This record gives sequence, C-alpha cells and structure tokens, in this order.
Amino acid sequence: MDDTAHTALVEQVRDFVRDTVIPIEEQRGARAHGASPEDDDRVRTQLQDAARTAGLLSPHLPERWGGRGLTMRAQADVFEAAG
Repeated sequence: MDDTAHTALVEQVRDFVRDTVIPIEEQRGARAHGASPEDDDRVRTQLQDAARTAGLLSPHLPERWGGRGLTMRAQADVFEAAG
C-alpha cells in the first residue's frame, strides 16, 4: 500500500467512526450493552454491515481473505484511527 492509499484509508476509518459509530453510541446513551442481547446483536450486525459496505471490515486480514493486506505500520495507523 503506497503512502497515498495509506493516508486515504486512515481518513476513511476516522470518517466512518465519526459519522457511523459515534452516532450509534450516542443514541444508545454510551451504554456498554443495550436493552437486551438481541439489541446488542442487532447493533453489532448493523455496524459490521456498515463497515463491510464501506470496505473497512477486517482491513488487517490478507487480501485473499477479503482484507487489505496491511503492513504492521498501516495496521497500527488504522487501529489508532478507529479509536
């Protein structure tokens, strides 16, 4: 992954967390768990689907398994951006 793609991915992760994850956390009142296990499963699935659609689900995996094949440096930057 070249520097431009690396920077773009880090920004995409930051945007995803800001625009998708944080609003859901705020809606839930920052509770660690929802009203029920079913609610927790629904939210987890919703976030996984959103990450998959954005191309951000498991970016640390090798490309042959659907990831981005990130270097250790890129993984650290992406995980830091994810919070």
